[in-house]
Order: sequence, then C-alpha cells, then structure tokens
Amino acid sequence: MDEDNVVGALFEQNGEDNVVGALFEQNGEDNVYDPEDFVQELDVGDCAPRFRISVVDDDGAIPGSLFACAVWNGARFIAMHFAKHPELVKGRRVVEFGAASALPSIVALHFGAEVAVMTDYPNDLLLKNIETNIKRNEHLLGSGRHEVRGHLWGSETRGLLRCLDASESASEALDTTGKERADPEAESADTADCSTKNRFDVAVVAECLWLHHLHEDLLKSINSCLAPGGKTFVSFAHHVPGHEKNDLSFFTKAKQLYGFDAVHLDTLASPHVFSPDLLVDQYFLCSGYFDNHDSLEDTPLRFAAGRAPYESHLPICTGTRTAHKPLKMSSSPKSDDPWGLGRKPTKEEIRHWADENSAKCLEYVKQHAERGNPTSVIATIDEFASTNHMMNIGEVKGSVIDEEIRKKKPLVMAELGAYTGYSTVRFASLQREVAGKDSHYFSFEFSPVFAARVREMVELAGLTDQVTVYVGAFSEQYEVLRGKTVDMYFIDHEKSVYLSDLKLIIGSETLAPGSVIAADNVVRPGAPDYLEFIENSPQFSAVRHTIHCGHDRKLLPDLSIATFRG
Repeated sequence: MDEDNVVGALFEQNGEDNVVGALFEQNGEDNVYDPEDFVQELDVGDCAPRFRISVVDDDGAIPGSLFACAVWNGARFIAMHFAKHPELVKGRRVVEFGAASALPSIVALHFGAEVAVMTDYPNDLLLKNIETNIKRNEHLLGSGRHEVRGHLWGSETRGLLRCLDASESASEALDTTGKERADPEAESADTADCSTKNRFDVAVVAECLWLHHLHEDLLKSINSCLAPGGKTFVSFAHHVPGHEKNDLSFFTKAKQLYGFDAVHLDTLASPHVFSPDLLVDQYFLCSGYFDNHDSLEDTPLRFAAGRAPYESHLPICTGTRTAHKPLKMSSSPKSDDPWGLGRKPTKEEIRHWADENSAKCLEYVKQHAERGNPTSVIATIDEFASTNHMMNIGEVKGSVIDEEIRKKKPLVMAELGAYTGYSTVRFASLQREVAGKDSHYFSFEFSPVFAARVREMVELAGLTDQVTVYVGAFSEQYEVLRGKTVDMYFIDHEKSVYLSDLKLIIGSETLAPGSVIAADNVVRPGAPDYLEFIENSPQFSAVRHTIHCGHDRKLLPDLSIATFRG
C-alpha cells in the first residue's frame, strides 16, 4: 500500500470522504456521551469490509479516557496488516492490551481468530465501548469467541488466560468493571490451568510505547500471556519530540528482561492523530517469543526494526541503548551548575531529566503518600524535590498563590502547564477548601505523557471529581472554557507562548472584573513580552513578587500577579 493510500483513504465519517486523523466533535451543548455520535467507518484494505467503530468521549475525568478518544493510526495499521496477511490470525488466540476501540481484534475475528480477548483500563465506560463495537460489527465476525476484560498492566493475568477455557462463563471470575475477582486459592495455586498450552498465540499492542514508565509492566503482562511460538504485534509513533530513545527502550527491555527479539514488518506515514496537517513516521514491528520448551540459547531469536520510511531495515535492539547520566541536584549547587555536571546540560539531557524525574516522582508518591490526602501528596512531592530537580511551583511561590486563592475563593480556576501535577493538587485542594465542592479546576498540559501522570497524581490525591485535565496546546483547547467565568488562571508552561495565550484568554471572554492571572518564571527563564504587555495594559493591575528562586536561592521578581480591571 503506498503512502497516498494510507494518508488519504483510511476512513470515512458520516459519508464524507477523506476525514483523516480527526478527533471527534463532542455532541451537543451538554456533551452527553452517546457512542453512536462517535462512529466512523474504517477501511482496512480491499480484501476486508468496512468496520463501524466508536470511541470514548474524552471527558478528562476517566482514567484512560484520553487514550480511547480516537482510533489511533497504529491500531489501523495493525488491522490493515492482519487484513493483508490473514494467516497471522486465522485459528489463533489473540489478546490485545490497551485496546481502546479494539479494531485490530475485531479484524482478527473477521479473519478467523479462534478467540480474541480485548483488554483496557478497568473502567466500565471504556469496556462497554469495546463491547458496543463488537455488537456493531457482529455480522462481520467469524465463529471465534470474544471476551472483554479490564486489565492493569503488570497485574495478575489468570483472568485473561481463563478466557481461553470455553467452558467458563464470561462473567464468572470478574467484578463489575471486568477486573478479576480475588481468588483465595489463586495465591497458592500454581499455573497448572495457565500452562503454555493454554496461552495466547498473538498479542497486540498499538500506540502504547509513549507510556515509558509502564514498559516493564506491559512486558510482564505480555510475557505471562504468550505461548511458545507466540508473537506480539507492536505499532507506535514517536508522539513526544525528544523521547524517541525512550520509546525504543521498550524493545531493549523486552530483550533484557524476557529474551524477546523483533522483526521489522513495515513503516508507514500518516497524519498525526493530534494534527491532521502533519505527516509523521509510523513504526510497525513484530516481536517473537520462541522457546519451544528449550532454552533461549538453543533457539535463535530475531529482533530488528525499521528506523524511517522506505529505508533498509536497521537493527536497533541488538545492543544496549545509550543511557543518559541522571540529572540530580548537587549537594552544594552553584547558580550556574545546579546539577554538578561541570557544564550546562544539553537540551536532550534536560528533556530526559524532566521525563525521568516526573516518572520517579509519581512512583515515589505512590509508595510514600497517603492515598486520598492532598496534603500528604504535596508534602511527598516536596520531599522528593528536595533531592531531585523538579519544575514545580514549590512551597515558597506556592504559598503566595495560596494566599490569592484564599482571598479570591475561585469557583473556576485554570492552569496552563501541569508537569507532574504538583500545582494541580495543591491549588485544586485549596480551591475546594475555600470555594466549596461546586468549584472546579481545569488543567491544560501540552504533553500527553505528563497529562497521564497528572491524572494519576490527581487520583492519588482524591481530587478526580474536582479536576479536569486536557491534553494539547492551550491554543487548541481553550474553547472548552468559553461561556464560563474563570476567577483565576495560573500560567506556568512554555514561556514563549505566555503572551499569545494571555491574548487568547482575554479574547475568550472568560475574565470578569477581579479575575486573577498568576504567572511564574516571568524573569527566569523569563517572558519579557508578557511582562511588558500585562504591566502596561489598562485592563490589568499587575504586581511582581520578589522571591528566592531556584537552587541558588537568588532574589528575583519572578512571580507576576495581575488583576483584571475589565
């Protein structure tokens, strides 16, 4: 299939051709979710019918809802590959991880899979959408069985393997969310009923590799589910610039932890799901697990991957990837060398550090904070940040904004830039305390990786009902605030767009006289155009707070608090 076919003719929506890579319009002013409003007809090849697939409305509250709000390019590419090579799934037992719309599994059933088990985050709405897709395409499916299960990567897989037993009821071992019930005998029982002969032949992983901190958990689930000779079909795109090596580290870990190798199958170009105007590389790989009851040394494994479209196949997982030196604060940091490197860190090191420390911070909070206690979560993040450089507002600046929240008692508050979720948890919990349970906090985070972690942090703090997290540039998301009066904004994201986003805020008519806009880091690293505008605008009364900033504790007028005059 050539590039034009992939780009231009993948799916239709409501009878209109060439709607490529689109996210789905919310239905109606009340945004009531109806799966029938989120249906697309997908074409996966000349030798297959069109499949009608719905997605889950991304309301920003359901863990995992973001990941099921689109039919991802990788899912379509795996489905297309199965349609082109039906022998890969005919008579096979298939399990899909992070299924979202479950298109690959549904296509596998059409081409004769013996059974397909579709898994996703154990949430009722996500799982019911998969079941709806199965029913919607039931006339296209073969005689194979299908099951839908909630599964957290790295957790017990007995419930998934039991789906291979045709005699077991579909709901026998599950709770209402599709998660396996606790089995008092399971802990002592060995895997007699989960032996290699009762495992899956094919696993599907589409567009999951950007969740770097979950690689090992995902691999654990894959390894415990696959039979000897089984294959895992993996497709992915590099969604986050600068994290390509982190994406590819999945295959290094697969080799090191479980002896997996991979063979490149195809590399395709397609519009990015977040931006239909951009073409990005898509990577399509297949990892094989072949031990045939012998040692890995006796059975040669292959693991290679395509690096870019239309180039020869390049081995990328035969060696160990180059590791970055962890960036940690020096015990006696200098103003020009807070990491003790003896030099300025590179942009690549900083990007890697930001991702790595964010993931480590989340895990530290999971281990040490009291679940459901925002104060404990904030204190635990502060504790982690005392020895690890973090891009948080911190206690000193945070206390200044705390005071503004206490004075303003904002019913609606929005932040631009969340990173790990420190400001989200800190300010949202205080907002609820002073403004009541009817108040709400909107968080806009550009990075899907960080947005996912923010949602986890919010859940750990017990603030899921209080906070809505949106992913993507604020300039593409701010319309969700239109019609609301935002009592307070907190800006702490990319400094180069402070001013342009402020102008969007003004134009959105979400400000009322007395609305407050707090902006961090206006001096270091600095947003001079923002300062010039807001401090000279007759619409605002702005002051700067001089605070000890950074590791050198230098006094800087780095925090701007502006009040809208109208």
